[in-house]
Amino acid sequence: MNNDGEFDDATGPNPTLSWADLKDLGIDDGPDTHEIRLRVDDGQGNIALSEPIILTVENVAPQIAISGPDLAVLDAEYDLSLGEITDPGNDTVTQWIVDWGDGTSESFDSAGLKLHTYTDPGDGSYQIVVDIVDEDGTVAGAAVLQVDVQQGSGNVPGDANGDGAVNLADFNALKNNFGGSGGLSQGDFTGDNLINLADFNILKENFGRIGPPPTQIPGDTNGDKQVNLVDFNVVKNNFGGSGSLAEGDLDGDGQINLVDFNILKENFGRSGSVDLSQTENSRESTEAIDLVLGQFAQEEDDSDFEPVG
Repeated sequence: MNNDGEFDDATGPNPTLSWADLKDLGIDDGPDTHEIRLRVDDGQGNIALSEPIILTVENVAPQIAISGPDLAVLDAEYDLSLGEITDPGNDTVTQWIVDWGDGTSESFDSAGLKLHTYTDPGDGSYQIVVDIVDEDGTVAGAAVLQVDVQQGSGNVPGDANGDGAVNLADFNALKNNFGGSGGLSQGDFTGDNLINLADFNILKENFGRIGPPPTQIPGDTNGDKQVNLVDFNVVKNNFGGSGSLAEGDLDGDGQINLVDFNILKENFGRSGSVDLSQTENSRESTEAIDLVLGQFAQEEDDSDFEPVG
């Protein structure tokens, strides 16, 4: 089967070879053709050779695994991961072409994390299409990913998820990826694709900030610029559960608990509006950050570490 003059590649009246067997014989890629000959021996000294027949190997297009968030925020970095190539043949991918769906396309010579910033909301959704190139040509549409795009509430340093607020969600994203590499959504706030103490310091300095425009005062759940019994009842009725500001989550951690009650208590009776970028963090949140930052600082022997608050 491999044209080496030896008839030992398969024996018997009905031999069956798997793709792995063929690869061991050097038949490992397509498109290609190979001559196959059959030798028959009756054991009595009579040997016959067949005319060659042609084995045609078709090419199977490679596939690529891609991943990224389902949601992109306008004017914030979107992280797309170009992952593993699957190809039964012996081809090598040399080019990755990403059509971001917004009229822009980029070509890369390696896989890994790729960043893009959407600046136009379009119709609210974009389709990312990845083409790959190997020795056999371009495989168009090797992978597709649908991404929804929304307007963020303001780009604030330390905001990993683009929701316009720097809170425990961003802290957890950074903590979970600390010491690794990644983009903005993984906690890289310095743009060097590394998640380290420099990023923790940015989050620390901005923790509790919310981007423009100015919002209602702390404790105001319904946006009427007053902290009163209406807000008290919202927090009380949802206490112990999860939710957003409208349900009584006043510190942005997705939970309604004593921290939120304390915020409401401290601001009860207030009216008007303030810019929450000046609002102090809840003590429970800053203490949690101090603890983890202190541990990382000790491991890194960072003498410049200072607690939050």
